[in-house]
Amino acid sequence: MSDSRRRAVVLLSILASCLITSLCRAGELTLVSDGVAKAAIIIGENTSPPESKIAEVLAARIARRTACRLPIRGARDVSDEKSAEGVNIVIGTPTGNSLVGRLCRKFNLDAPALENVGPSGFAVYALREGGRGWIIVSGSDSRGTICGVGKLLRRIDFTEGGASLPTMNHVEKIDPDQLMLVQQQKPPQWGNAFMDAPAELLREYIEDMALWGSTDFVTLGFLWTLDNPFDEEADAESREKLKKITGLAVYAGQLGMKIGYYVYPNTVYRNEVGLRELGGKFRYPQDACPSVPEVCKVLREAYGRMGSDPLPLFLPGKLKEFHDNGVRYIHTYSEGIWDDINNAIVVRACRKPLDADVRETLAEYCHDRFGADWKDSAALAETILADFRHAKSWRFNASLRVESPERVLAQLEEIERRLPPWGKEDWRWGVFKVRVQLEVLDQKGSWLPELNRLLADALAGGDDAKLATAVDRSIAHLRTVEAVSPQESRRWEEQTARISAYLYNDLYQTPHRYEAQGMFRLQPKMISLIPLVIQRLEQAKGMAKPDQTRESIRVLLDEFKLLDRYASSIESGKTIFRPKGVATISAAKFVGGKAVPASPSAAALPSFLKGGARAIGAASGKFDVLCCRFQFETGEKPLAKPVKLTIAGSDRSASGATIAIRLNGRTLFSGPNRFGKDAFSKVSYSVPPDWILQGTNELEIQNLAPSGNPELWIESVTLDGS
Repeated sequence: MSDSRRRAVVLLSILASCLITSLCRAGELTLVSDGVAKAAIIIGENTSPPESKIAEVLAARIARRTACRLPIRGARDVSDEKSAEGVNIVIGTPTGNSLVGRLCRKFNLDAPALENVGPSGFAVYALREGGRGWIIVSGSDSRGTICGVGKLLRRIDFTEGGASLPTMNHVEKIDPDQLMLVQQQKPPQWGNAFMDAPAELLREYIEDMALWGSTDFVTLGFLWTLDNPFDEEADAESREKLKKITGLAVYAGQLGMKIGYYVYPNTVYRNEVGLRELGGKFRYPQDACPSVPEVCKVLREAYGRMGSDPLPLFLPGKLKEFHDNGVRYIHTYSEGIWDDINNAIVVRACRKPLDADVRETLAEYCHDRFGADWKDSAALAETILADFRHAKSWRFNASLRVESPERVLAQLEEIERRLPPWGKEDWRWGVFKVRVQLEVLDQKGSWLPELNRLLADALAGGDDAKLATAVDRSIAHLRTVEAVSPQESRRWEEQTARISAYLYNDLYQTPHRYEAQGMFRLQPKMISLIPLVIQRLEQAKGMAKPDQTRESIRVLLDEFKLLDRYASSIESGKTIFRPKGVATISAAKFVGGKAVPASPSAAALPSFLKGGARAIGAASGKFDVLCCRFQFETGEKPLAKPVKLTIAGSDRSASGATIAIRLNGRTLFSGPNRFGKDAFSKVSYSVPPDWILQGTNELEIQNLAPSGNPELWIESVTLDGS
C-alpha cells in the first residue's frame, strides 16, 4: 500500500471513529424503567475491594430510589461487547477491569491513567451504540474510581420507578501539586449522632464521604458517658457502642479510606470512679489530671442546634488560604451529621483548591440528595451562595446567618412541592429546611442584629444620604418589633421548641443529645429597651452636622456591643447544679425584666439586695419575663428525687400579681404569687426529677398581668438537691 493510500485509510478511520463517537453521545441512557432494570453494573477481574464495595453502594442507592436493584456482573460475562444488551455500567481502573481499556480503544477515548488525570482523577463516559449503552467509570486509582461513581450518582435523573443518565464525557484531572488530602474526625460523644444515631444512617453518611473524595476517617474511643468498653466487666451498652463505632471505622476502610481510632491516655470512664475521686482539673469531663488539686468541669456548647450551616464562600476561601501557605492535609471535625453540605464543599474544594466550582458542587448535592431537578438545584445553589452568610458577629449562630429567611423559606416550600417523596423525606432536606425555619423564628422580634447591620453598613460608606436613610429604616424596624404582642412571642417560642425537638429526635435521631443540651429557645429580645434606642436615634438624626450624627451612631454601636454581651451572659456565666448539691442564681445572671431602683423605699429590702434584683411587670410594659439557665452536667447520675426550687421575691403591686413559672418549657406553677407585700420573702416549689435535663436547663418567670402596674421584684433562684 502506498504512503498516500495509507494516509487516506488512517484519515477515514479517524473520521469514522469521530462520527461513531458523536452519534453515540446523543440522547439519554435508561437505567431503570417502570421498576424494571435496563442496566447492569460490570466490575473487573482485578477490581479492588473498595471498587467492588462502591459498586454495591451504587446498586443499593439506585434501588432505594426506584425499588429496582441493578445486577452486578463480572467483566468475563461481557467478554464480547457485541453480546451485551441494554446499558452496561463498567467500573474500575484500566488495569483492574480489562473491559475499560477495550471500550476506550473502541470509542477512541482516553483511558484514565496516572500520567494524564493525576491521583484520584477519573473519567465518566456515557455513550450510546445502537441498541446498547455504555457507561464507563474509571479512575487512575481506586479512590479515583470511587469519586467517579460519586459523580455518576449525582448526575442520574430519578423519576418514580425510573432512572436515566444523559450522555456525557467528563474527565476530572487532578493536579498533584494542588491536591489536599482530607481527614474527617467523627467523635462519638455527648449523645451525638456518631454515638446514638442508627448504624445504617451513619454507614450511608460515610459512603457520602467516600463518594465526595474523603481520604481518611478517624473516630474516638473515649466514650466517657459509658463504662470502659475494653473492661471485661463493662455493661452491655458500652460494649455495643464500641462495636458500633469500630464497625463504622471498618466500613470506612472497606470504602478505601485510611482509618484511625484513638483513646486519650487520661480518659476517665463512667465505671472508673476511683480516678475521679483523686480529683483533677478537667479539660473535658472525661479528662482527668490527678496532679492538680482542683476540679474544673467545662461542658462544650451544642453544635448544630440550628441545623445545616453551609458556608460555600468562607470554606473554599479558607482552604485556598491554607493551600497558598503550603498546607496539603486538612483535618475536619464534626459532632454530627448536620454539616453534610459542608463535607461536600470541603472535600470537593480540596481536590481543586485553586479552581473550586462551588456552584457545581452545590447543584450536584441538591440534585443527588434532595432529588431536585437541575433548574431547582441551580436555584437552590444560588440561594445558598447569596443568602447563607458567614457572620461571626451574629450572636445566634457564630458562623452563619440566613438573609431574608422568610423569602428563602417560601422558596424552599415551593421547591419542596416538586421533590420526589424520597427527596423531601430525606433527613438532609429536613435539616436544611429546619435551619431556615428556626432562623425565621429567631429574627421575629429580634431587633439588635438587624439594627447593628443597618447602622454599620451606613457608617462604612461615608454617604450622608445613605446614613439618613439607614437611621429612618432602623427606627421603622424598631417600631415594628415593638408592636409584637406577648401572645405572639409565646407562639413563636412554642413553634421553636416543637421544631427543635423534631430536629434532634426525628432528623438527627439523637434524643439523648437533645435531652443533654436542652431544648433550643429563642433568645430574650430585650424589647423593653426599644423606646430608649428610638429616642437615641431620633437625637442622632436631629444633629446639625452629619459627622455629629455619625459619631453619635458610633457611640450607640459601641453600647450595643456591651448590650450584646449582657444578653449573652446567660450563656457565659454558667451555674452548675449537681445531685445532692445546692446552686444559687443571682439577679446578675437573669435576662429580661428591668433593673430595680438602687435605693428601694422599704427599709427591710437592702439585706435581700446584695446581688441586686430584677423587676417584671405587665405585658404592656414589655418587661414581663425573666430567664435564667443552669447546667446539670452530662454524665451525672440521674436525679432520684424532687429538687427544691426556691425563689426570693417581693410583690410591689397594688392588688397582687399572677405569675407562671416554667422549666424547659413545662409549667411548674401558674397562679397568684405568694411573695411578701413590699418585702422580700422566699417561696419554694417541688420540681420532679425528670424535669431537670442533662446539659442546659432554662427557668422562666413571667408576670401574667396584661396591663396596669403589678410589679414583682425577683432577687434570686436556688436549687437544692440535698
